[in-house]
Amino acid sequence: MKILLIGKGRMSIEFKKLYSNEIVDNFSSKEEFKDYDNLDGVIDFSYPELSISSASYCLKHHIPLVIGTTNLTDKQLQIIKDVSKKIPICVDSNFSLGILKLKKCIDSLSSCHFDKIIIREYHHVDKKDSPSGTALSLKKYLNKLFLNSIEIMSFRESNICGMHSIEFINKGESIILTHDAKSRSIFASGAYEALKILKNKNKGFFNFGEIING
Repeated sequence: MKILLIGKGRMSIEFKKLYSNEIVDNFSSKEEFKDYDNLDGVIDFSYPELSISSASYCLKHHIPLVIGTTNLTDKQLQIIKDVSKKIPICVDSNFSLGILKLKKCIDSLSSCHFDKIIIREYHHVDKKDSPSGTALSLKKYLNKLFLNSIEIMSFRESNICGMHSIEFINKGESIILTHDAKSRSIFASGAYEALKILKNKNKGFFNFGEIING
């Protein structure tokens, strides 16, 4: 594929390690955008304002867009959803297949009652958003299945790539589900697969699970 990569943070660095031969260019500001022939799509791991520029660029060229940017406001997300009425866009805070499996494990507990549910998320000390986008996504998912008020605890330690644990607590026992990302390569490869699938769609707004699970 011929890919335009937006953002120059940790995720973009990881993506370039895996797919350097397929990256046409790498931008980190809206002033750098320029036209290219025969792009297959854009992958954006940047910041909210720049992701809006990416959406406008993809709309102009009618190409698919994958966004891994977190901290999008409701207004920004609505702008992206409006654009997705004309081109295919996938937005998610986590492009790990393991997180999708974690959600299936959560599903298996949905018929049970729990006194308390806690999400604990661990990331590197330089991560800007807290709680993480993945933790907020998991909380939203849990709220659809359980009546509990979900607590999130955030920890920033050394160079942890990303670990999310969900503890389901009752008196005298608990169940803990954990996803531990050992490398950012899993997120980069997930975003790449998402773009490959988006290429075959005309338009629409999707999350990673919807793309992978069809």
